[in-house]
Amino acid sequence: MTTACESFFILPELVALVTPHLSRQDIVHVIRTNRRLHAICTPLLWHSIHLLDENYVDTPSTAQARLLASPEGLQGLYNNIDAVREVNWKADFSWYYLHAVLTYLTSSPSRSSTGQDSQEDMEQDTISTDELAHLGHGGMGTRDLVNIVPLPPLRRLTMYRAFICTDVYGCTSSLPRTYYRPHQHQTFWLLRLNCSTLVHLELLTLDLNSAPVVRDLCRTLSRLQHLKTFLLHGLAPDEITTRAMEAIFFSCPASLEELYVHPIVEDREATFRLEPSEGDWDFGQGHLDPRREPLQRLRILEIPSSYSGYQAPLPCSILEHCPTLESLLVPSLRDLAASARVAETIGGHCTHITSLVVPQPYRDNKGVTVMSIMEAIPGQQLTTFELFAYLDYFPDRMMAAWTRHSETLQRIKLDNCRTLASAVLRTAIMNCKALEILELTEFYSSMCCLTLEDATMDKWACTRIRTLNIPVKLTPNGKSPLYLTDPSKEWWSKADHAHWEMLGKFYSQIGLLTELRVLDLRSAASIHVPTEDHPNHTQEITFEENCLPGILVLEDPSKRLGYLSKLAGLTKLQELRGSIVWKHMADEERMGKQEVDWFAEHLPALTAAHFLPNGYKYPEEGETKEEEVPWVLQLLQTRRPGLVLSPPLSDNDYL
Repeated sequence: MTTACESFFILPELVALVTPHLSRQDIVHVIRTNRRLHAICTPLLWHSIHLLDENYVDTPSTAQARLLASPEGLQGLYNNIDAVREVNWKADFSWYYLHAVLTYLTSSPSRSSTGQDSQEDMEQDTISTDELAHLGHGGMGTRDLVNIVPLPPLRRLTMYRAFICTDVYGCTSSLPRTYYRPHQHQTFWLLRLNCSTLVHLELLTLDLNSAPVVRDLCRTLSRLQHLKTFLLHGLAPDEITTRAMEAIFFSCPASLEELYVHPIVEDREATFRLEPSEGDWDFGQGHLDPRREPLQRLRILEIPSSYSGYQAPLPCSILEHCPTLESLLVPSLRDLAASARVAETIGGHCTHITSLVVPQPYRDNKGVTVMSIMEAIPGQQLTTFELFAYLDYFPDRMMAAWTRHSETLQRIKLDNCRTLASAVLRTAIMNCKALEILELTEFYSSMCCLTLEDATMDKWACTRIRTLNIPVKLTPNGKSPLYLTDPSKEWWSKADHAHWEMLGKFYSQIGLLTELRVLDLRSAASIHVPTEDHPNHTQEITFEENCLPGILVLEDPSKRLGYLSKLAGLTKLQELRGSIVWKHMADEERMGKQEVDWFAEHLPALTAAHFLPNGYKYPEEGETKEEEVPWVLQLLQTRRPGLVLSPPLSDNDYL
């Protein structure tokens, strides 16, 4: 095969041009240099084989299709098999490769050599082709080997990532599960060949509902004595029994540092028999031998969630084996008693936890389990806290839990939050000194927002914050207050003056957050829409339709009122998002030429501002559009040509 290295460094045309001007000695140096570069670069080019395309669709343009259609490519893989350290491939290529190895082992004559090659040949001669073929158990037969190019087995892998049964997460094949079992066992065979080198393992779409597959996986894991990272996804419906989960965990080698198991635990222990019975292909291998020593190096643990919730014994027995754990994805637990036992176990065995994540609460959306764990962890230790679909039943307890770690908390993220007291958010911004990311995505913004009164109650402590992404309630209806139509303040009431002063204090606090990269303030509001069945029914107003009074206007006595100048200190701000969409602003809230001049001279790092609605598409050349970009924004675009005015949604993660 002509490798990329050869194509780059062997240039016949260039050689033909320069040869007449070179001496014989110069030509010899060129040839030697070319060979040396080839020797150095070829192993690097074959270090990683990446055949996973983003869309997982096998078309002639994909890397996998090109390789299978190229005899030279397959020959190159054959020649450089010992240089391969990492593989990323799909189920069909994995199937092809394992058949190619069987073809190689059954057709290659025994070789005689000396040195390292001799040792490898001797080891290769001891490989059991019967175990690879899995004959007698629906495995590979010679009929499957037609048009298969022989390939040697991979023996030096450090990373293996592959889809096993299907090429897409959650895709259910029309073929029966028994069709895939031999392929799964053959994958384990390949992994065992690399037991002394494999460090990173990802098995995707594995049939975890099959007891023989789980047993073979457990026996394989126990032999991977250098494994550091293991990620496991199941085949649809992507479920695993607690018995299988327990067996997998207690088969992991002592070297493991990160464990991610992502199926859903299902209670069906009565129909899942993990022990081999007579007639099973592995009956002679006996029962599994679970590991008894703790995983002294395990830092990250993500075990499956459960719709019905775990009872205490399994998570407790797992956590007792994780003395150095730093990051825990908290599983849902069945009841308060289970929560108490798990928290007690963590307090006694997992005293180094710094990150807690609850991605799917199911039975714990009130946060009882995670708050119990935060109380069990030594104080001022937690750095990351993430919770999904939180219902704020115990605001005082959550505030106390955050305060317990206020010196160390760097990231607080509440996804799809249902309810949250403003006082809880106040605790984060006024107590958490190390905070760098505060993100809250809400289900009902008016039920989980920071009020203006709480935001201005005291000085903010979170001066290191980089991402601030929260809903705020600045006016009752989310709109511009009526008093701003009177910039002279002649007709203002006492309440109007007090409200305007609080807005100034709020924007001043924002302006002091000089480390900000992302500022996303969404104005929260709802309106009363009674119905016959629900007389107290309210309807949320989309944050894009609301505004942040005075934030985009410069103060101009007797003409306009605003606090834009308060943001001058945000020299690192890259994204300005939230309730600042032009079309929904009142006239007294909209920017003018004076504000455009200000933006041209301030916020030098700004690359995106949410002045146009999400999804706005600029008209093509010659095309007219009903909703044209206002002249002010066109002027701003001219003064700041790199500024995106309709930014896409992002992770807002600048930690």
